[in-house]
Amino acid sequence: MSKLDVDSILRKAEGEATPTPRRSREVAAAVEEVDGMLKKAAQGARVQPTVQVGGSYAHGTWLEAQTDVDFFLIYPKEVDRERFEEMGLSLAKDALAACSPRTRYAEHPYIEADAGSVTVNAVPCYDVAKGEWKSAADRSPFHTRYMNEHLIGSLKAQTRVLKLFMKAQGLYGAEIRVRGFSGYACEVLTLKYGSFLGVARGALTWKRGTVVSVEGGEELAKALFKDSPIALLDPVDTTRNLGLAISPMKLATFVLLARKFIEEPSIAYFHSNRLRSPKATPVYLKEQTLLLGFPIEEKSEDILWGELWKSANAIAAHLTKDGVNVIRRSVAADKGWASIALLVSPVKLPKAQVRNGPEALMGDATSRFLAASKGRADAWWIGDDMRCHAIFEGETSDGGELLDRYFRDPVASVGFAKGLAKAAKQGHIVRAGARAYASRRPADRQALAELVGYSF
Repeated sequence: MSKLDVDSILRKAEGEATPTPRRSREVAAAVEEVDGMLKKAAQGARVQPTVQVGGSYAHGTWLEAQTDVDFFLIYPKEVDRERFEEMGLSLAKDALAACSPRTRYAEHPYIEADAGSVTVNAVPCYDVAKGEWKSAADRSPFHTRYMNEHLIGSLKAQTRVLKLFMKAQGLYGAEIRVRGFSGYACEVLTLKYGSFLGVARGALTWKRGTVVSVEGGEELAKALFKDSPIALLDPVDTTRNLGLAISPMKLATFVLLARKFIEEPSIAYFHSNRLRSPKATPVYLKEQTLLLGFPIEEKSEDILWGELWKSANAIAAHLTKDGVNVIRRSVAADKGWASIALLVSPVKLPKAQVRNGPEALMGDATSRFLAASKGRADAWWIGDDMRCHAIFEGETSDGGELLDRYFRDPVASVGFAKGLAKAAKQGHIVRAGARAYASRRPADRQALAELVGYSF
């Protein structure tokens, strides 16, 4: 494809990433209204914070499809930490009482609310000198000042293009649900490489241990973050690695997708992810799929996704222990329903199921294993690994039945997250093979799409 074609694609992406004038007016009106509410509440408070708009809206890099506006309640540094959080949350809740305020949790709690079609976040932080951070959000006002000074000209539009690419490919957001690239990380990358295409080309040069920095600090970062796949330094604080929030999988996925875009440019990369459609999944993979779905209560995303991954990992470990090898797993949640999808081999279990016990030299553990095997094991031996091994006749014929058995007591049997267990035990649905792919629930479809990965 010619350079002219690539430029045409990127111009189209830039147009799609730019909010319409109508949406810009709507968001500006909402920001003005919320700003007034918070400032009025601040004026009446015993300790008065300064109210400042921050984040991607203040930096001029927000996307129309994801309009979150951050407001920072900046308190004097003399206020102690416990009172600071309590005062900030209370003030924001009262000020935004008409906007359905709810407490959310990141590195520390904040208030989320709805101002019409705009989601607003009110985040307490301290008024400190640069480098004298007292809370996780204290750098944010400095981020706004820095980006407003440096992210100028075409850099704002190029950041939006990068964000649009990241969002379409499921890589946008540092929250635990995504573990990808934050909006601020996208801004820093654009500053470093000058454009979306510059970032894509730059990514192809990344190796394990690469340090990406706008403001220096590379040598110290190599020592501080030697175990991090990549160090993306915050220009406001070069001892902070924005890359720590990016999972190795999402980092590598971006590099791969950047390579594919450069090799075969297409506007499709900015519209939808390159995951294989569940409909296109080969039959043999469908036959090796287990899908567990269950209802969930409303809760903080950080808590929910932590519980989902804990549960998925625990189930995978116990399936493997019981003779079902888990090749890959994925999780999803949407509209009160969560899904755990598992690609396994085999789905059908053999009659002879092996249990691997402890080393024979571990006296107490060996005694417990033999006691549990007594009267049940049809064969047992000591292997060259010095461990006890036993063969039982399987109680279940396939992985789906194993999942149902686990859910008689999911916490005790497999270590399923307690916060999900009650609703999951009462309302879980296990589907195997083609039945899994017949589900129309959005969470089920998303988990299945992520399970089989990308199609190129």
